[in-house]
Amino acid sequence: MIERRPRAWRIPLLAAVGVLWLAACGTKQPRLDPPLFIAHAGGVGNHRVYTNSLEAVEHSVAVGHGLIELDLNWTTDGRLVMVHDWDREFGRIFGQPAGALGFAEFEALQSSVGITQLTEDDLGPLLEEHPGLRFVTDVKERNVEGLRRLAEMYPGLLDRLVPQIYHPDELEAVRGLDFDTIIFTRDRSELGDQQVLDFVDGAGLWAVAMPGRRAAFGELAARLDASGVPVFVHTVNDRVTFDRLRACLLY
Repeated sequence: MIERRPRAWRIPLLAAVGVLWLAACGTKQPRLDPPLFIAHAGGVGNHRVYTNSLEAVEHSVAVGHGLIELDLNWTTDGRLVMVHDWDREFGRIFGQPAGALGFAEFEALQSSVGITQLTEDDLGPLLEEHPGLRFVTDVKERNVEGLRRLAEMYPGLLDRLVPQIYHPDELEAVRGLDFDTIIFTRDRSELGDQQVLDFVDGAGLWAVAMPGRRAAFGELAARLDASGVPVFVHTVNDRVTFDRLRACLLY
């Protein structure tokens, strides 16, 4: 059971729009019907973004977002916890100096902004508590190793975990872990547009994600969309940008 600490009034739906990814300009019918939004870093928790917290996840579920991205980083003793980074965001949320902690140390932290941290142990209970929920993973380092760990911990829940991969050579290994709903995220790869298209062609990916400016300039997003591959644009933090993207008026 996840411990719930007292927390502030929940942010209304409109505010939650500010921390979501969106499917830009989709005209095809993708399999599994990706939602318009993926809540980034859990969504909004106690009026704050990038918390990857219990409060953020619960708020996202409460306002109807069934697909939620979580950032995962390694502890010094080789376990996964939900924190965007061990530097700026870690310090902002917990008032700690930069640097990774051990698992027990992370669990024992008391947030200075009233949020409840999450760890690898919390994924299963959250998915069981919310039957319609799915998590998108963003493992910041040693991605395949992290996904292997989650697959071993939750073999019965793999259909509700949507891994991101960052390089084409990760695809076979991740498929071998029995994940079948996979997002290729462009921002950590040096691939050119044609190389991305060549990789995606026949790869059976669920979607491709890329930064807003990458989607706005050039033809990659449009060509992926035309081929029937959904495109997610990250990270969209204001309603004006969202409306422009949704109308295909990219910047």
